[in-house]
Amino acid sequence: MNYKPFFQKRLPMLGAFLLLSFSSFAQKKHLNKGAIFTNANDTIQGQMVYKNWDKAPESIEFNDKTYHLSELAGFQVYRNDGALEVYKKITVELDSSKQDLENLSYSPKPTYRTTITFARLLLDGYISLYSLKTAEGRLRYIVQKQGDEIRELINRQYYKNTDKGKKLALSELFIGQMTALTADCKNNWSQKLRNLNYKEKALVAILQQYHDCIGQSMKYTYIREKPILNIHPVIGLNSSKLRFNGDAPFNLQDRNLPSKINYSFGLGLDAFIPRTNKRLSIYTELLYQSLKTSTDFENVQSDSVYQKYNIDFDLSYLRVNAMARYHFLHKSKADFFLQVGTSSAFALKKKQNLNTEVRFFSSLENLTRPLLASFRPHEQTILAGLGCNYKNIGIEARVERGNGISTTLLFNSNITSYYILFSYRLKT
Repeated sequence: MNYKPFFQKRLPMLGAFLLLSFSSFAQKKHLNKGAIFTNANDTIQGQMVYKNWDKAPESIEFNDKTYHLSELAGFQVYRNDGALEVYKKITVELDSSKQDLENLSYSPKPTYRTTITFARLLLDGYISLYSLKTAEGRLRYIVQKQGDEIRELINRQYYKNTDKGKKLALSELFIGQMTALTADCKNNWSQKLRNLNYKEKALVAILQQYHDCIGQSMKYTYIREKPILNIHPVIGLNSSKLRFNGDAPFNLQDRNLPSKINYSFGLGLDAFIPRTNKRLSIYTELLYQSLKTSTDFENVQSDSVYQKYNIDFDLSYLRVNAMARYHFLHKSKADFFLQVGTSSAFALKKKQNLNTEVRFFSSLENLTRPLLASFRPHEQTILAGLGCNYKNIGIEARVERGNGISTTLLFNSNITSYYILFSYRLKT
């Protein structure tokens, strides 16, 4: 059965269907279960547009209404993995000094400004811990002990003058702040704080140890979102077109090397990037690809004097693909995605023969030799595609353009491949 017409007709149809699906669903908002805390200390349950906030939000969408910072005392929302995120409105004195190298001050002392903002709650206990990334992208940590004021843990760079000129220095005031806040733990506690890092994991761990030390439990602990890894066995068909340009042997640039339907199979790994609401992933793949094509031509002077030629390509590659994917409808059963990336292809089979039959009256000679004296064993390509995963089953259409098989300066080649691939998501 000749699958080529079927393949060539169905691939554009598949692409059109997926594009229509993207345009229909890409603008839909994804609602998560959540609640808002009003300034009157009321809690209202409902549905929230969850945006995996990296920086402190100034407003949220809840129950089809937009709420601004001034209207709320805080809010909470359940992520797609079921974990709870809590944000509270805080009024805090933040270090306002610039931290880019061009504008660093020469003083280790911070300068403060009063800020009202939402901050993500990391620990809710006798000492509560918040994280806050402000509009300029600076990540800060905020603490508050019961009955005490809320304050920023200070960790800042500054310049200091030395005999050899200015030198970059670090003011780790947060270690002293944490030492004072946790002084009611007596078990050689100060020793544990000397090498404390200004990182979320380290601060959370030391405060958890502190609560154990004083016999206090915590009401809430933030659970970091973990990377999601999906393994996909892949199988499908590809149609590849080999073209030559320039002064190619036997005028190959003018000859038709018909594309044929070949098979592909492999294994892919789709790694979702945390805090992107399952919209972004990095997809890597090992894919086997075969490519077969041939052409015939002849030079006939008479029945007893002629030359017949057959050019036969039988190639196979192991492709290492790396693509970025953008996903739509991540909460539904159907997950549409766009992807773009690069590929490095290593030739496993390099058959590219010129078969010649020469007759000169009673003399008949058959010869076979490689067509190209110089063959490129490592092809580099760019690729793009779109697809859909439904439950554990996936289908995608993909197009790929590479730099071909010729390495000579006199002529070049390229390979354009079209794929229809099916995949099955294994549980991890």
